[in-house]
Amino acid sequence: MKKYKLYWTLLTINAGLPLDKLVVFILSILYYFQNSKSFRAKALVVFCILFMLAFTSFIVNSDRNILIFYPFLFFFLAVLAGNAEANVKLIQNSLLVSIFWGIFSAILALIGIHTIGSLSLIEKGMPFLFAPVGFSPTVQVYGTLCVCWLIIAMETKQKRGWVFYLVLIASILTFNRATWIFLFLLLTIYHKKYAIGLFFIGAVIVSCIELVQNVLFSISTLSSRGELRAGAELSYWKSNDFFVYLFGKGTHLTSEKIARHTIWGRQYIENGWDFIFHTYGIIGFIVYTCIIISLLYVIWRRGAGKFSILIIYYYFVEQILTNEFLASSFCFFTTIILILSKKNNLSLSSKHILI
Repeated sequence: MKKYKLYWTLLTINAGLPLDKLVVFILSILYYFQNSKSFRAKALVVFCILFMLAFTSFIVNSDRNILIFYPFLFFFLAVLAGNAEANVKLIQNSLLVSIFWGIFSAILALIGIHTIGSLSLIEKGMPFLFAPVGFSPTVQVYGTLCVCWLIIAMETKQKRGWVFYLVLIASILTFNRATWIFLFLLLTIYHKKYAIGLFFIGAVIVSCIELVQNVLFSISTLSSRGELRAGAELSYWKSNDFFVYLFGKGTHLTSEKIARHTIWGRQYIENGWDFIFHTYGIIGFIVYTCIIISLLYVIWRRGAGKFSILIIYYYFVEQILTNEFLASSFCFFTTIILILSKKNNLSLSSKHILI
């Protein structure tokens, strides 16, 4: 159905109105009935268990935030869509809306026309450059969406046309370390010669361009990651509260008082692991780890073990550098991996609409 294309397009919009939250809820209901009764029953039991975990953290804390339920809804949708015979081409096309807008906005910014969709790299010491963001909240999320598009293109062996190279360039222009590592791993799996080329290009940039060497890869920008964790450290790790350690604080934000005692003064927790511990506690982290291990097991059972490298990196490594649990990229990546791992049983041609 063509209406699903609209739903996925809206899901890429993370800025401004919280349309993604409404769309995720609608899609969850639609995909729920796309699955068999037995699978629906199992999925519902798992979701209820996860919901109760979040609800416990929500109840025992006074500074709770309703957004803590959002990652579970994302995961629930990803599992339902991944198990249903969803058409991956529709998902891929919807990603292009945000990707193209990001590139266009970045070009406009370079000639002095500033719109939403691009971000100045002034914090990296390069105010004359603008990274594409599209409809995503951060450069990081935008980069993940680009990589998701490329995963589909490479796995389904699509023709390497101008769109492919444009998305590839867009992911590089994010100037984001996590995205570059993600891209390098993807190219290593599917196109080793591209990965080698990207490695040498990066080596030349680091060696020859002093600006990039001293700013983009500087120790100071790396240390800022540690400074951004200060709020979570004070709020959770130094709370000295048994129930907080066990169930978390029921929110993805630190208090204003704690934020004022940090260098950056931000309440939002930008480290994914800190987010899990701070929001759901030790129990939440154990559950999260079990979920990812289960996902790896499912992928291996389906004979798609090559995705395991991407899974381990995205869920365990990249989330140390960022926090995408409240972004649609978390849902997109999970959904795409689950769909593509079933490709032997699916027709991925755009001529077949399977939802």
